[in-house]
Amino acid sequence: MSGFTKLVPEIVQSSIWNESAEVRCVWIAMIATKDKDGNIRGNRLALARLANVPVESVDVALRKFQAPDPDSNNQDNEGRRIEAIPGGWHIISHSVYRAKDYREHEAERKKLYREKKQMSGTSPGQVPDSSVSVSVSASESVEGGCKGETKPTTFDIFWKAYPKKVAKKAALKAWEKAKDKPSTDVIIAAVKKQEQSLHWKKDGGQFIPYPATWLNEGRWDDETIITKIQTESAI
Repeated sequence: MSGFTKLVPEIVQSSIWNESAEVRCVWIAMIATKDKDGNIRGNRLALARLANVPVESVDVALRKFQAPDPDSNNQDNEGRRIEAIPGGWHIISHSVYRAKDYREHEAERKKLYREKKQMSGTSPGQVPDSSVSVSVSASESVEGGCKGETKPTTFDIFWKAYPKKVAKKAALKAWEKAKDKPSTDVIIAAVKKQEQSLHWKKDGGQFIPYPATWLNEGRWDDETIITKIQTESAI
C-alpha cells in the first residue's frame, strides 16, 4: 500500500452510506488498504478481520459492491464498485478518482504548508484544527474498523449469537413482538445450550429453526439433549 486514500466527502455522499454500518466498514477497509493500482489483496476472512465484522457481513458487502447500483454516483459499469481478481478484488473506479484525489491532495498539502509558515509560535509538525486534512494515509491501520460506531442493541446480540442467520427482518419483527421474552442473557444462554444439542448438530445444522420461528414459538424454554462424547479406555 502507498499514497493516500480520501475518505470524505465521496463516501458519505454515496449510496453506500445508506447501507448497514458493517457494510460501510468493509468498504472503508477496502479503499483504505488498496494499493496504487486499486487492488485489494487477501480473502474474505482477512477482510473480515481488517474491518472487524463477521465473515457473513463481508459476504453481503462483496455481493453489493459487485452488483449493479442504479443509485451510484458513478454509473460506469452500471454502478458496480469492485470486480474479483486472482487473490483479491479491484476497485473499478480507482483510476478515475485517483487522478482527481491526487490533485486535491497536493493542493491541500500546499495550502497547509503555507498556513503553517504564516503562523507564529507553532511547533514543527503542528497543524491548526481549522485546517485538518480530510485525507488519511493508506498505511494507517484500520484495525478496529467501526467497532465503536454504534452500541449493539439486544437484538444485535441475539442475532450475532444465533447460528442460523436467515430472514433477519422477520427475526427483528419477532424479537420486538415477543414482549414476554426473558432477559437477553437468558435467551443467549438458551441458544448456546441448544447449539450443542443432538437436534441442532444433525446434518450440519439443517434442523436449526429459523430465528423468527424460534422466537415466535418461545423456544428458549425447550428442554435440550446435549451431545456427549464418551470415551472408553482400551483394554
